[in-house]
Parts: sequence; structure tokens; C-alpha cells
Amino acid sequence: MKTTINQKTKELQRVEVEIFGQEYTLKSTDASVEYIIMLANYVDAKMKDLSQQLNHKIPVSQLAILAALNIADELFQERNKTIDEELIVNKTRQLIQLLDEGILGDPII
Repeated sequence: MKTTINQKTKELQRVEVEIFGQEYTLKSTDASVEYIIMLANYVDAKMKDLSQQLNHKIPVSQLAILAALNIADELFQERNKTIDEELIVNKTRQLIQLLDEGILGDPII
């Protein structure tokens, strides 16, 4: 993978990457060149992993859709994990507040 313009400003950056044997020129004003390359490498690795898992050849477009679904699944699992952790933290804070306020009363012995 090579970079045609390597500027870390808000100017348009062009990055040439290779994903599953195809070359793409990606453009961005927000992301760094390194970040774009990291994303492209991740997608490339996902597609290669899926290709190796499948015993028969499928069109690249279908492989890309499967890779996108796998990546979306990872994203949603991480989001759910974050939501679950936030719920636990909030519930714990509420219980601590109830204990601090003495609303729960004396424990039964």
C-alpha cells in the first residue's frame, strides 16, 4: 500500500490501498493516512479470512458483503457491550446512592 499525498492537514488526502487484490484510491479530509491504511488492511484481512473459510469460490462482491456483515456484527457486539457496561455502572451508582441515603434500611440479621 502506498500513499500519494501524505499531509496531516484538513486538505484532501489520497491514499492508494489494495484490498483483496484490487487497488483503490481513497480520499479523505478527516482521517489520517495511517488510519485509512489500517482500515483497508482490516477489511483486506477479513475478506482473506472469509475466503479461506469458504471451500468454494464466490464472487468478490458477495465476499465483500459477507465481510461487511461480519464487521457490522463486531461493531454491534461492541456497542451492546458498552451499553451493558453503562447500565451496570448506572445501576451500581443508584444502589450506592440508595445506601448512602439510607433508603434500603437496616440489614436483616
